[in-house]
Amino acid sequence: MILVGQNDSSFVRRVAVTLRHYGMAYQRKPLSVFADYDAVRALHPLGRVPILLLDDGETLADSAAILDHQARSSHHGQARHRVGRSPVRQEMAAERGLGYAQGLRRRARPARRDPKGGGSRTTGRVKALARCARIAPRAFPSLSSDIRRAAPVHGKNSGPNQTVGPERALTPASGPERRRVLGLATLATAGCEKSAALVYEREKRPADKVWDDWIARLEGQIAAVLGRLDGLDPAPWLAGPAMTQADVGAAVLHRFLGYYHPHLAPDGRYPALDRLAARCEALPAFQAVPFVEG
Repeated sequence: MILVGQNDSSFVRRVAVTLRHYGMAYQRKPLSVFADYDAVRALHPLGRVPILLLDDGETLADSAAILDHQARSSHHGQARHRVGRSPVRQEMAAERGLGYAQGLRRRARPARRDPKGGGSRTTGRVKALARCARIAPRAFPSLSSDIRRAAPVHGKNSGPNQTVGPERALTPASGPERRRVLGLATLATAGCEKSAALVYEREKRPADKVWDDWIARLEGQIAAVLGRLDGLDPAPWLAGPAMTQADVGAAVLHRFLGYYHPHLAPDGRYPALDRLAARCEALPAFQAVPFVEG
């Protein structure tokens, strides 16, 4: 797959960091929404980044949608390998698995018990069919509804992070933990949006059209986000014992501000957020995605 966009976009960078964290291989197409606008528009009508070009030809835009896709399809590269199959092989596997599972249902054949305990154990073909149910819906719409009816969902992680182990997922699968992470990640993302809007207002708008009241409003919103995140005093993370998308979002926001708007987050004004950002930036997933490229 190919990630389109430059790392100095907070939205591109949080996607790239997540890809690295999940161990998903990808290629880069570092297009600018300004210098390469026509090329970006050719990939997506909105002309915005990030854009993720999947191996099956599908295009995803908007960092939230891409992060959801990553959480669903990134467990130590296994999903990447499956999607890498040729379309013909995927369809053949789906058709074979569908016929087998429907035969099981007609015969009402029970699943075998696992002699080592732990509940029922299904055959390899039915497990393969369950995998097809995650692969096929967009590529083979004529098969997908039948596959989903015939294929059981196996394992404990059947929610948004069904292919990411809980120890790797950056967003909890359910419950109050998920809501907390999503709420904080949304707050950090809003800070990223306002910070980007401030760049456009100051650097892209003609000088005689700059609206000082609007700049003051944007800066006030950014300060409110930073104050809220800093007030949580992450120890060491914002939403629990492990890094989540809330931390990724806060760290990429902190780095963006340090480069484009250093007067809004000088060293020491938000000490807890400074420590969180330093902790994140020291991780391999962040170091592999430098804000300033080249």
